[in-house]
Amino acid sequence: MESLPFELDQMILENPAEISASTTDPKLVEISELSKKGYQLLKENRLQEAKEAFSKILNLEENNNYALVGLGDTERKQNHFREAINYYSLCLSCHPGNNYALFGLADCYKALNQYHKAIEIWEQYLVHDDRNITVLTRVADAYRKTRDFKKSKQLYLKVLDMENNNAYALIGLGHLHYDFKEYKDALYYWTKMFEINEKSVDIRVLTSIGNCHRKLKTFDQGVYFFERALKLDPKNFYAW
Repeated sequence: MESLPFELDQMILENPAEISASTTDPKLVEISELSKKGYQLLKENRLQEAKEAFSKILNLEENNNYALVGLGDTERKQNHFREAINYYSLCLSCHPGNNYALFGLADCYKALNQYHKAIEIWEQYLVHDDRNITVLTRVADAYRKTRDFKKSKQLYLKVLDMENNNAYALIGLGHLHYDFKEYKDALYYWTKMFEINEKSVDIRVLTSIGNCHRKLKTFDQGVYFFERALKLDPKNFYAW
């Protein structure tokens, strides 16, 4: 079954290194400016230049947490997950509990399909911020990957309690129930997604709904969604 993209990068760092305007220490001022520059370059996907800016910070201050997280993010954006893990881990060894390093490290383990490690790290993050929807949906998704139905569903529903109609939670619940062959429940959540975004619905929601009807043998209802998907993409393999 076609997967929906949960790995939208929702937490690229803004510049965290704000130095007081009254600071006169030239080194601190330079670190602040390099940090601002590095994160701006990171947001613009100018990754080599961002890496150079963060590396300059480390020449000024060994184990600077902003530079280490920035270098981790730079590597992660290039899918160099093991290199990113090294930077995030070094940051956490020097600055325990750094939320940005925890978040990046967990995302790397998730990308490497090491879901149990990712969950362990995200749970450390949630100790400091247990209402972070981005993290909650990631943890729920990881539990789904490890086939822990109960914990996954609890977290997705917690997100929906906090933000009604959250797309990631609805999509996740659809996948969760489908994975466990609970097709009526999967259909309920994906249909809700369809109703919320009917005019600009993602084609993968259409094919997911169609697949539920196929499993439930309500073929006449499923045909509509597959045909609608083909109108959006006449060559779509899943719709055919």
